[in-house]
Amino acid sequence: MAETVALRQVVLDCPDARRLAEFYRQLLGFDYRPGDEPPAPDEPDPRGQDWLVLRNPAGGMQVAFQQVNRTRLTDRLVHLSRGAAVELATGADRIVASAWLGVLRAHQSRVAEALRLLRPVTRYSGVEHTSALLHALLFTGHAWALAGSPQAALSAFEQYTAEVERRQVPRFAGRGVNFGGWVLRSTGAIAQGVDHHLEALETADNGGITEVRIAALEDLAEARLVADDPDGAAALIGKASSALNGDLVFGWRLEFKLRLLQGRLALDTGLPREATAIAEALNADATGMRVPRYAAVARLLAHRARARQGLPTDPAAVESALDLLDSCMALESWWWTGETAADLGSSRLLARAEDRVARLAREIGPRATELHRDADRRLDRWRTVISSRPARP
Repeated sequence: MAETVALRQVVLDCPDARRLAEFYRQLLGFDYRPGDEPPAPDEPDPRGQDWLVLRNPAGGMQVAFQQVNRTRLTDRLVHLSRGAAVELATGADRIVASAWLGVLRAHQSRVAEALRLLRPVTRYSGVEHTSALLHALLFTGHAWALAGSPQAALSAFEQYTAEVERRQVPRFAGRGVNFGGWVLRSTGAIAQGVDHHLEALETADNGGITEVRIAALEDLAEARLVADDPDGAAALIGKASSALNGDLVFGWRLEFKLRLLQGRLALDTGLPREATAIAEALNADATGMRVPRYAAVARLLAHRARARQGLPTDPAAVESALDLLDSCMALESWWWTGETAADLGSSRLLARAEDRVARLAREIGPRATELHRDADRRLDRWRTVISSRPARP
């Protein structure tokens, strides 16, 4: 009989063992090894500065965290990102490890790889790890959205919501609904998308989790920005900012989105220098964490802010940022391109935005009418802005 290797533990080197352990404790639903629990506030934490272990309540693979002197944010995922856990694990452990690596790849906008890694856990009936399965469904939808396939994304989010209800796990409720609202808004179904965000917010306010509340507030704020309501957006951004504290599973993503919204609000309220500072800092952090979708839009926001100040922009750098956006966030590419075209006074970029609308319309079938209705309205507005100002390089 062939001998197999069973993976019992993965060790992650990281600059802050306690912080990363808390991240994975909430993400995976694991428990600390006895004695590794966080100390009381203001008490020393010698174990948290050395070595911590999280154990799976259902048995199987556990995760250890070793604090080392490293500074890059992405080092905290070094072992997982190399795929060691997937290559060494067998059976259900391998499927679960594949799912978590797929979640990471989705955050990195490595769509094809993410979908390949996430697919097994969504189809393998032997996986009973609720957290892994639900995150796999959620980030399958996310990956499809990044790829500009909204129908496939909405289907995955609906499957996620149905599975949450079937398994009766309220801590996961609202996420799929809110993600679905984002896809709907991005494809022209504005009112329906906002209704989804309001539903997710209500779920969060009635026993749900803080993360869903923040995400819904941020998405509602974005909808107000698009509706030319900066005061409404500012109020929602303020609420999201107040709630964004403590240990959140994807707190970094919510922080990135908040900073992006703050930059867009600054630009829309006549503060282009502030928008530039926010955008440049966000680009540096997103690039450091290898999250290209936020790096791309931060760069575009910085170019737009420079144009608003009457400063020169680099056409090649603008094109590079748009190309990056196409590759990592196709769902939003059309309107980011259009807004950039308007601020730079570029008819050529506006034609590119029209092309991106056509591409997205081909992916959504009968719902293309809604997208064209919204896109035509915004394209006409951008066209008017461009015609009213001198062309910029």
